[in-house]
Amino acid sequence: MFLEAFAAARKIGDPLSTAWAVEGLAATVPAEEAARLLGLAAAARAAAGVPITRQERDDIERIAEQAERALGAESFAAAHALGGGQGFDDVLSGDES
Repeated sequence: MFLEAFAAARKIGDPLSTAWAVEGLAATVPAEEAARLLGLAAAARAAAGVPITRQERDDIERIAEQAERALGAESFAAAHALGGGQGFDDVLSGDES
């Protein structure tokens, strides 16, 4: 479902919906991938000037806390930073470089 929402948001060029779909996808994948996707979404939101609502923040923090517990703080931070340097096209390709 989130990949379909992601593809649709990318097609219409809506940065808010695209970030939302990536954040939702982060809730469904293993911890390292979740951290990477959250980093990507955070960087994209910042670049587009798209704010986070309180409800979105609560959801993002819940996903991030679960991933950080699974990975440890250092590994989570590294994966999050990696995602922050990627683009939305990397979500579909699964590229981790």
